[in-house]
Amino acid sequence: MVANETSIYYGLWNNHDEQFPFSLTLTVPTKTGNYIIAALSALVAWAGIAFSGIVAYFLHQYFAARKNKDVLDLQLQVLFRSESGALESAFEGVKLYWAWKNISKRVWWRIVPFSILAAILWATFIIGSVLVANVASDGYGDVFVTAVPEHCGDVGFGAGELTAAEINSVENDSSLRASRSAYESWFRHNLRWARTYSQAHYAISRLAGTSSPPASRSRQITLPYAAEEVDCPWTIDTRCLGVNNTDGPALHLDTGLLDSHADLGINAPRRERVQIRKTATCGVVDTSKWDVRYTSESNITLIGTELLAENQTRLYPPEFRKVPLFHQVNAVQGIIMVMKFWHYAKVEGRNEWGGQTGRIPLIPTFQTDDFDMSFFAVATGIIFYEKVYDPLYFATHGVDSQISSNVNGQHAYLSNRMYNTVACQEAYEICNPGTGKCSGLVGILELPRKVLDLGFNNHQQVTARRLVQNMYWGGQISLNGPESTSGLLMQEQSAILSADPAENQWQLEVQYWFATCLSHFQNMILDWSSKPWLDPSGNDTISQHINMTRLDTAYREVNILPEFKEQCRNTIIRTSASVQNFNVTATLLVLCLIFAIIGAKLVLSTVVEFLRKRKRAGGLVDPKAVDKAIARDADDKYQLLRMALEGTRIGGWEMGPFGMPVTKEGAEILPPQRDPVRKLARYPTFPMYSVVSKDGGVEVFHGKSQVDSRTSTLVCSNMTASPTASVSPPPMSSLRDRLGQHGTGLQVVSETELEDGRRSVSNTPSQETLRDGSGNSTASQEALANRTPSFSGTSTLNWEPTRVRGFPGVRRPVRAETWTSTARTLRNEER
Repeated sequence: MVANETSIYYGLWNNHDEQFPFSLTLTVPTKTGNYIIAALSALVAWAGIAFSGIVAYFLHQYFAARKNKDVLDLQLQVLFRSESGALESAFEGVKLYWAWKNISKRVWWRIVPFSILAAILWATFIIGSVLVANVASDGYGDVFVTAVPEHCGDVGFGAGELTAAEINSVENDSSLRASRSAYESWFRHNLRWARTYSQAHYAISRLAGTSSPPASRSRQITLPYAAEEVDCPWTIDTRCLGVNNTDGPALHLDTGLLDSHADLGINAPRRERVQIRKTATCGVVDTSKWDVRYTSESNITLIGTELLAENQTRLYPPEFRKVPLFHQVNAVQGIIMVMKFWHYAKVEGRNEWGGQTGRIPLIPTFQTDDFDMSFFAVATGIIFYEKVYDPLYFATHGVDSQISSNVNGQHAYLSNRMYNTVACQEAYEICNPGTGKCSGLVGILELPRKVLDLGFNNHQQVTARRLVQNMYWGGQISLNGPESTSGLLMQEQSAILSADPAENQWQLEVQYWFATCLSHFQNMILDWSSKPWLDPSGNDTISQHINMTRLDTAYREVNILPEFKEQCRNTIIRTSASVQNFNVTATLLVLCLIFAIIGAKLVLSTVVEFLRKRKRAGGLVDPKAVDKAIARDADDKYQLLRMALEGTRIGGWEMGPFGMPVTKEGAEILPPQRDPVRKLARYPTFPMYSVVSKDGGVEVFHGKSQVDSRTSTLVCSNMTASPTASVSPPPMSSLRDRLGQHGTGLQVVSETELEDGRRSVSNTPSQETLRDGSGNSTASQEALANRTPSFSGTSTLNWEPTRVRGFPGVRRPVRAETWTSTARTLRNEER
């Protein structure tokens, strides 16, 4: 039955569409799924930033090892060291190109390729952050999930020790009659649903359709089948009727082998799957040879067809005891009347016919050992506006308003026969895909015995039992064919008057019955595992008559109860609820890749430095490796800030954790100022001196400087030597000795000369002068303004970063330079 929504299992399960471990699936509500996807997208973006940092690291190390660099090379080097994101680096490169394009050579080739690379990296990870959503199913539409087991197992009605057939054979017991009534209500409810479903989802005819089609819960919306015309299988004393009462073909329908997992939704790995097949061959048969007529004492006339080889035991008139199909003359007034009879094929190991279900054999024309037979007597009361040559609705007998008031003066046609008979033979086959063994086409009652010969494992046995049981209750044409009130496509259009039907209308009707079988079969598979409509309290008229204990016991008796319970949890259903499935393995792989990239970024510099130390410890000295390591420290943004602040009276720097420069000294930091001419902003700085000792060490001094002419000693009123506290500088003679050849140009500047230099600077602010060894007055503007010593023209500017002995930081020795505004500020402070 389909009354309530099947409960959905939320959590981890195996979707055996894929091989393990990619079968691991996580089902969550859509809202939770959105959070997961958003988190994955954010992590992918983070990984993109980390990956661009890895690329920037190697580019920085490449530039750091180069010689003969200019300022643009250093700016690129700092850009790569800044570890900006890929997109920001691309824009920074564009800005560098625009700034340098008219100044330096080959700027395009030096900058633009790196910007393009950064843009590609950014776009790649942006696309990846979008595509990462593919690890989940869509948050809308149909999603395949597993059903929560509810009252799992086969359905039985009545007392536990009686089967449905035994219930039907007992008519006097009131409780058994109630059970039979509950069964019929349950079955008819399912049948109505199956007919509506097949009309909505199987494109059989232009006449089929429904305004509100039921939603599909099955793995496949429709099961595949092929339909083709074949020779009539019944040729003894009868024939199949065709167009205009000629000899015609039969219609053969075949599903092919349906996979229990892929087609029917019984979730299982390949080794536990089963295949089942259903076939049917139907035709409109000529039964005129067996037609009989009977008129009762009350003047009721019956027309029937003798299809039985023996008399029935029921209290029929003697003339009708071999007649399973009959119709009352003049009983049809504009409606379709259908009667049906079905008979099973013989079963091996049982008494010919009667031992099966109490049925008697058919006449030899229709006897068979391999098929189940069904007959449908379609009595048509429809009035057609035109002649109909279809064998099922054959109507060339004209009527007018004198015969039927429904014609209303128009000329119309009625069926030539009181009813036409459709015969169908059905067969089923079950296969073990693991061994390739199949049962062959047999009747439904023979199928369970064939299962024992196919080498099924326990899981396959449970599946095979389940499929046979579901096919028995829902997959037979004899149970899903036309009835007195429904089951014909023509009746869906009109019960009284109709236009000309399709030329192959009988074939469309048979396909409709076959599709109804398949829809009913699919519904029974879902009901086997989950019955949300079943009231465990037994308050409704159907639930109180359902018994499942005996059938569960049957699984226990053959030692497959554990596999039975496992299969209860493995039914895949289709749902449009707000749920999402995540491929757990794919998600974990994405996360591993993300964290691998992020982790590599975090430890890259540490690992490289460790490997370099190992090489040095092993005697492998790489001069470039030292330069690269120093450059990485020097180009760090915090080290660059330290270098800028060292000239603003901030000293005592030390290397803190994670390579962060820190100082305990406090001082008032002058705000940055902008040069009105060059438009450059910088912190006001003081001269910076590097004195190289004979053993290679370097002492760095910062601050306002002056010279004591009496002692020839370079004095700095606010000079500090990093990283210790303030110290006095060495005598000038000592400075000359330690500077070597570069110290010959270092002269003592007296107070008087310093004052003269100030006046000279104020009168000619743009002139740059130096005092060389010959005594010519060429003191530089900034040297005089800040009381700085001058160096001869033989001194060189060292652009390479240098480590200071005893101080783990690095600096670039630069020529002393201040702005006029800075000199003016210092002069004001001296007054």
